[in-house]
Amino acid sequence: LAPAPIERFESLEQLRALWHGVPIVVEIASHAPAAGVDTPEDLARVRSALGPDRAPSDRPPPAQGRCV
Repeated sequence: LAPAPIERFESLEQLRALWHGVPIVVEIASHAPAAGVDTPEDLARVRSALGPDRAPSDRPPPAQGRCV
């Protein structure tokens, strides 16, 4: 779908779908999603929260490059 004029003005990609007649659904979440792990600092936070008993093993990281 081509960007809609209102999408460019408001910087909301959801408006592209609405502009082109595609319905969208909005729901209220019952709880906030868990924080993502996107940076080395996030990984350190998660490892700290898991504690030493859940430290990563000595195996090499997965081939897909995900953090272990």
